[in-house]
Amino acid sequence: MEGAPEEEKYRAILKKQQAAHTASKRKITLELNKNRKQLEILQMEIGKTLLGDSIYSPEDLKEAINVVKIRIADSEERLEKLWGKKLGRYDSKEANSARWIIAALSDFSNQLQARDIVRFLQFATSTFPEGRPPYEDRYIMPKQIREAIPDCSREKYKEIRDEMKAIYQILKIFEDMPEEEKVLPLTLDKISLSGEEIARLENQGYFIMADKKYYFPEIIRFALEFKYEKGARPRVLSLLAR
Repeated sequence: MEGAPEEEKYRAILKKQQAAHTASKRKITLELNKNRKQLEILQMEIGKTLLGDSIYSPEDLKEAINVVKIRIADSEERLEKLWGKKLGRYDSKEANSARWIIAALSDFSNQLQARDIVRFLQFATSTFPEGRPPYEDRYIMPKQIREAIPDCSREKYKEIRDEMKAIYQILKIFEDMPEEEKVLPLTLDKISLSGEEIARLENQGYFIMADKKYYFPEIIRFALEFKYEKGARPRVLSLLAR
């Protein structure tokens, strides 16, 4: 029964546990993102090693990559206690929770700021599932994770408006587009920007071209109220994760 003492007690305990974990999980998430970037750099060194241009010996490179992989695995294991291994059951085909969240909060330059993580945790823990939670192996449910991203996007856009006025003026052109035209991906004929303005958005990580079509990162798309044409969403998530 809604509002029963047992349920209220359960919610109070859950909220207290979530608050206690927020700071540590923010740190772990940022460490995870940092280690993934380091792994990408080391993996690029493999090609340089084959050409004799790397500063690493093959043995040093192998050892460094193994160390970073261990750090990544450790961070992901600790984060699983917060939001689960996947956005569904452990054995489901749903996306890996940590990777999906980091991709959704990052721009196309793979930049993830501490305040983005703080915002996400605040929004994702602001509501609770009705009754017993669908999964008892985590604190934050998949529904809360997905519903937090649009709020994070709107707050991010406010920051851009206040702190990056030149970039905001370019993005506002998309914000003011008719609703029926707000569909991703965009082709060049649908973009009323100069080459310089497109380049500025690309350099900031807020715009990317793939197969001659343009996309926004999720952290920007929701605030601009753009939707996807069929099949485009998996494409943009792969661009965010690369």
